[in-house]
Amino acid sequence: MIKSSSIHWFNAIVESNNDPDVQGKVQVRLLPDFKDVDSSLLPWVLPFHTQGMSKESFSFHPPQVNDEVWVIYLDVPFFREGYYFTGQFLRGFFSYGTVKNVLSAVTELSDSTYPKLAFELFPNGNVVFHHLVNGDIGVYHKSGTYTIIDQNGNVKMNSVGTITLTAGSSSIVMNQSGEVDINGGNLKVLA
Repeated sequence: MIKSSSIHWFNAIVESNNDPDVQGKVQVRLLPDFKDVDSSLLPWVLPFHTQGMSKESFSFHPPQVNDEVWVIYLDVPFFREGYYFTGQFLRGFFSYGTVKNVLSAVTELSDSTYPKLAFELFPNGNVVFHHLVNGDIGVYHKSGTYTIIDQNGNVKMNSVGTITLTAGSSSIVMNQSGEVDINGGNLKVLA
């Protein structure tokens, strides 16, 4: 625990993120203070700040069980008003170079310099990104497949597998060797 005036900071491990009130709360084990406390007695704390939360946008990504978080309490020793902080930048676990290296495979992404990209790097290696200056948005899959919708609404895809486009009962399937199969419609070439 770190004490700063009336705010008390704790290092904690997430025991549960299954908030029965569906408010983004997590149940935490404060370390070392609650090291031996029965799980059923551990406190639930609210998110202090959720990544991307502002007047114009919101996203929610609850910490996972066994994640390490910082918790502050405004009412020690009662432990009723607690908030958790997430974000790997807080503790130096994350390097922006990690995301930059992953997204270097996205050749259509013209600029990935910090701080022009908002992103989420998931534990499995997938990345969702948004270029804050030009408006490009995309998804990079750990397989190397990615999709970008650029600032003009153009869709750019690069797949390591098959691409299938479906509209109603019609579909177009393109495989890795460039073969195209059109199902359920008539081929029309538009000038």
